[in-house]
This record gives sequence, C-alpha cells and structure tokens, in this order.
Amino acid sequence: MSVVLLADVGGTNGRFRVCLATAELPTVASVVLVTQEFEGFPALVLQAVADLKSHADVATAGVSVDADSLQACCLAVCGPVMNGAATAIFSGHRKWTFSEKEIHTALGLRAECPVTLVNDFVAVGHGIARVPKELVVSLYEPPTASESDHQAPRCCLGPGTGLGQVYAVFDQEQQQHQVLPSEGCMSEFVAITQEQWDFRQWVMQTQDAHPYIDVLVSGTGLGLWYQWLSQTQPDQVDATVDAEIKAAKQPGGIIAAHGTPGTAEADPLCVQAMDQFVATLGTEAGNMGLRYLARGGVYLAGGGIIAKCKDRFQDGKLREAFLGRGLAQAIVANCPLRMVLHGDLGMLGVEEITLRFLSKQQQKP
Repeated sequence: MSVVLLADVGGTNGRFRVCLATAELPTVASVVLVTQEFEGFPALVLQAVADLKSHADVATAGVSVDADSLQACCLAVCGPVMNGAATAIFSGHRKWTFSEKEIHTALGLRAECPVTLVNDFVAVGHGIARVPKELVVSLYEPPTASESDHQAPRCCLGPGTGLGQVYAVFDQEQQQHQVLPSEGCMSEFVAITQEQWDFRQWVMQTQDAHPYIDVLVSGTGLGLWYQWLSQTQPDQVDATVDAEIKAAKQPGGIIAAHGTPGTAEADPLCVQAMDQFVATLGTEAGNMGLRYLARGGVYLAGGGIIAKCKDRFQDGKLREAFLGRGLAQAIVANCPLRMVLHGDLGMLGVEEITLRFLSKQQQKP
C-alpha cells in the first residue's frame, strides 16, 4: 500500500506524518521532534522516518515506510525555498542549507517518488482555503464589500518562533489562488513610538540581533519585550512570575498567560509586553494589507501563540493598530482582518499540495 511522508518543520518543532496515498490522506502515524536537537535537516528527516517505521500504528495499519512504499514526500520548512534548495533559518544565527536532491538521496527513494520542499508559510497559505468557516474569527470587516473580493489578493502573517508571511493572488485560468512566498519578515522593524525605538536600540546593543520584524514581532520578540521592561522597570518585577518565565523554553506562552489585564493571573510587565506585541503585530498586519491591497483578507494564522493570545487579539487594540494609518487608513479599511484558529494549518497546507500532486499523477495516461 502506497504512503506519503508529510512534514511541517518550524523553528521549535518538526512534525512528521505518514499517510495513505488516497483521496483523504488518512493519517497512519505521526511523530514530533525538537528541531534544535539536530545538526541538519537530513538528520532530522532520517530520525523521523526511523521513528515512523517503528511506530506501533504503522504496524497495526499493515503498511511500510520505505522506498518501495513512499509515493511522495512534501516537507514544509522555516525558510526560503528556491529551485529545490532551502535555507532553514533559526534564532541565534543558526541555519541549515539542504536540497530536495539531498533528501531524496538520504532516504534512498525511487526516481518516481519526488521530494518537494516548500516554505512553511507557503504551506499555511495553501491551508487557509481549507479551513472550516467556524475556525475563522473576524477582527475587522470593511463597511462595504464587493462580490469580487473573494478573488482579490490575500495575505497571511503568523507569529510563532518568528513571523511567517505569505500572500496569494487569484489565477483566472486555474480558478484558484496561487500562493507565493515572502521573506518580508526579514525586513527591519520600524519603531513608531519612543518606547518602541528605545526597545529596538536595546535589542541591537544587547542581543547581538539585527532588528528584523521576524525577531521583534513574534514569540521571540514577546520574550525580548519582557526582558527589556524588567530591566527598565525593576520595581514592577514579580519574582514568582519572573522565575516562571526564565525557566520556560518558550517564554512567550508564559507571558501571554499573564498578559491579560483584569485577570487574576495578570502581571504588570507581562501586560505591557503583550500591549506592545499586539500593537506591533497590528501595525505589521496593516502594512501587509497596504503592500498587497489585500481586499481578500489579511489573516493571522499559524503558531501556537495565536490560541494563547486570541482574547487579546479580540479586545480592539490589534484592530486599532491595523487601521491606524493616517491618510492611508481609507485604503487599509478595505482589507478584512481575520484570525484563523486551526491548530495545524501548515500541515493542512502540506496535505493540499500533496493532494494536488496525487491528482495530477492520476490524470497521467
């Protein structure tokens, strides 16, 4: 029985899945590996395949995960992909470079079994079209909308370890959106308040980090905001909360949990950090709406931080930053702002890409 190997590899975790190569791509087994525990992408993939081969669910299903059974491999990675070659970029100046050919050789695959590398947020862009309507939350809708808006450009940004970005334009011939990659997250963070400028300067001086949007408007950035605030307002530091944050592998989630004002868990510095995170994310969402004239929607998606911050994203502050454009507000006001609550959007997109490939294979004479 033929199977496919799917993966969504981010800066924190690599999630792998083996599925039957049928119309619904039913999952046979899945594994999650910690990305930073590996020296390179081929080593990560080889370990994932080894774990899947020995997985109890694979044996129960009566399938094999080997070169004879694999029909396709579609792997989403956190970095640019060009001409079959990828560079996965991580925090701390770490990066991996690898190619489809290298992975194909490492796995010993047949020539008929392609390896497809895609940017992880290109995968998210493909996944958006498949999300059930009940998992899409409207944060802002234009007062007037046109019937043609469903064919208008749309874009997506996703705060996680970094800040993924992607956009899509409508293909009249194919009658579907064509998803296109973007590394706009690697552009520089532009401060619009004195506090944001001071924070930007501190990051450059103390963190040995270029002020990329990817670093400053993300879960990583949320942690940096807390660090800076705790240094500039030491009298506001709660020792218990501070210890919890410092002990966490992903401090952004802890900060978000303490970042809603008026709750029993609220911490003043976490609330301030969340205020800044929401404001800068809303600003960047508005920037993307302007860049692409995204009347088809600006979507917030991907990354577990969406679920952790959804209440803050709905309190009006993000919408305010999104629309706060001065003279350009009349333009961005034509762009819907929506939040996607699907927890596995990247993998949903990888499935969509794989289904399109399998469909084309079936149509061949």
